[in-house]
Amino acid sequence: MNRRIVIVGPYATSILLSAFLLFVVQPMIGRALLPVFGGAPAVWNMAMVFFQVLLLGGYAYSHWLVDRPAWQQLLCQGLVVLAPLLLLPPALPEMDPALAVAAPVRQSFLALAWAVGLPFLALSTNASLVQRWYLRRSPGDNPYWLYAASNGGSAAALIAYPLIIEPLGGLSWQSRWWAGAYLLFALVTLALLWRDLRLARTSAAVVAVKASLPPGPGWRQKAGWALRAGLASSLLLSTTMQITTDVAAIPLLWTLTLLVYLLTFMLAFGQQRPAPRRLLALATVVGASLGLVAMVAMLKHPLALFMGISVGTLFCGAWLCHSDLARSAPAPEHLTGFFLWVTLGGAVGGMLNSLLAPQLLTSVAEYPLTLVALLWLITLSGPAARRPLGRPATVALVMVLALAGGGLLWAAGGIAGLEALVLRQLVLLMPLLVLALGAAAWLASRRAWAYAACMSMVVLYVIDGRHLASRIQFQDRSFFGVIRVLESRGERVLLHGTTVHGSERISGPLRGKPGVYYHEDGTLAQLMRQMPANGRAGIVGLGTGALAHYLEPGQRLVYYDIDPLVVRIADEQFTFLRQTRGEVDVRIADGRLGLQRDRDQDLFDLLIIDAFSSDAIPTHLLTSEALATYVGRLAPNGILAFHISNQFFDLEPVIAGSAQALDLHGARVDWDPDKAQKNEGAARLLTVVLSPDPVKAGSWARSEGGRPLTAERLLWTDDHIDLLAALAE
Repeated sequence: MNRRIVIVGPYATSILLSAFLLFVVQPMIGRALLPVFGGAPAVWNMAMVFFQVLLLGGYAYSHWLVDRPAWQQLLCQGLVVLAPLLLLPPALPEMDPALAVAAPVRQSFLALAWAVGLPFLALSTNASLVQRWYLRRSPGDNPYWLYAASNGGSAAALIAYPLIIEPLGGLSWQSRWWAGAYLLFALVTLALLWRDLRLARTSAAVVAVKASLPPGPGWRQKAGWALRAGLASSLLLSTTMQITTDVAAIPLLWTLTLLVYLLTFMLAFGQQRPAPRRLLALATVVGASLGLVAMVAMLKHPLALFMGISVGTLFCGAWLCHSDLARSAPAPEHLTGFFLWVTLGGAVGGMLNSLLAPQLLTSVAEYPLTLVALLWLITLSGPAARRPLGRPATVALVMVLALAGGGLLWAAGGIAGLEALVLRQLVLLMPLLVLALGAAAWLASRRAWAYAACMSMVVLYVIDGRHLASRIQFQDRSFFGVIRVLESRGERVLLHGTTVHGSERISGPLRGKPGVYYHEDGTLAQLMRQMPANGRAGIVGLGTGALAHYLEPGQRLVYYDIDPLVVRIADEQFTFLRQTRGEVDVRIADGRLGLQRDRDQDLFDLLIIDAFSSDAIPTHLLTSEALATYVGRLAPNGILAFHISNQFFDLEPVIAGSAQALDLHGARVDWDPDKAQKNEGAARLLTVVLSPDPVKAGSWARSEGGRPLTAERLLWTDDHIDLLAALAE
């Protein structure tokens, strides 16, 4: 057997195992957290910040421990590795749903700390310690390849979890499997500790070695490490939030972006010669520019293009930052300090995104701000152009700044009065013109700062919401998303993320009437009209409260919504709740948990599931167990309806699978408004109607746009959700 394999094998095994377990437990526990917090995309970012802070603690402990005598390392690290065995397998504690809504950040952190805090901390100490033990075993060798190996183990975990581990079994099985793998890691690490103790020299020799160490890096270099690591971390989290808000908050997408991020680490630290910085800088400029153009154009479809731009920009920007880190890595003797500063930067970047940004910003502005920060990093850290600006370049630069500033001011002041389609489109194209002219100025002047300045203007344009071509009446942000109320051409619209969640006519003959999916001729409005005279309805997802418009005296409607901000907006910005003729009760709770909590109350003649975060699917509301909860709250022969309009996923087979298991009869109703209805603000509405009564379901199947549920079945459970199978073709 190759002697090097014998020497390196235990070190590589330990570091691969710890990295694999670290990055398997993150999506596993994040998946378990989702139902408690309404399936909000912010759940993953909260989990990431928690794990980054623990990772920082692990690296700080490792940095302290490497200077201790070998016997102390054996004692301390042995206790750290063995203690988590008392708390395995990992499991979330019981949580009060009301507290989860009132203080989601604190409750998510407490739950994560209880479930995986100690084992995650123990695993996070391993990478830098193993590299130092390897350096003691093979003096003079470069241990940084082990860091690339660590990222390889992390990448393997992120590929294996959504494609292999999650399909194989439910969360309880995953927890038991993970506990067994942790035990194996503990045994390998203890064996390494014993080997290191035998190799260690006397304390005097250690002092002599320490005295001969090269001088450590200065504060400026350390700050540079933290800055680049923080920027890459911010790009990861903001990109993940951008994607999961508009598609779905699921482990598959979490692991996709994290895998791309780790791949850039592997490319940066695993190669002897990092990629040319000029090439990486150019690719990052192109990626950031496309990312901002996509935001201006509100591009979400086709999905492949939206994902390609977002993930491609993350790849280029993170690789640039990590390549800079690899170039500036210190001598191996200062390895633990280097990783401590890198981890500190990552944790700070994560906290800025997930904790500070939601408090200070009323939109997901951290994504465009991170993109423009990348451009300024390239500008300020790249080689400066030495020749002066020529006359043509000066003229071009002045034109760019004048057009950019003037155009944005004009858009800000005149957009509310624009009715002509051509002018409205011109306003939307203004940032693209700024980008094009900025690129020309950059090429002409060889001054990257000119382009960065133009991009900064575009970011301000996007953050201010001018690209929406509507007058913003209200904008705010909560743990559950960004919400805007826009006003345009006699209509007030609720926008959650980038998706319309309801509207109300505020002028003309249709004043006070709902639009989009809640038009008076639509399926949901017809369902409300068919309720008994003293009927009781329940709706999961408040939106504007539009369906309260169709209540008659004596009828009662109970709304469930997890976001207090949505409740405030529906009450203050729209009139449906205030002017309803029936009785409305709005309850702040996750719909599924709220229905379970109130199971002893009256049953519903009609129950509508209409809860979405932007265009994303709260998958825990569509599982077989969720449908069983809904059916348990239905009156005899009541109706259960799902609003399933979605750009990316076909949810009919998912509901059909659970309906078959629960012996429900169903119909799919595709209501496509005619030209007159569209002029009144109506939008196409796709609904699934279920009932234990075959006659009721059959009448909807025979209605206009209706048909029986598809023969295709896709069963989702709380343990297993296959979102890829639901992708719309």
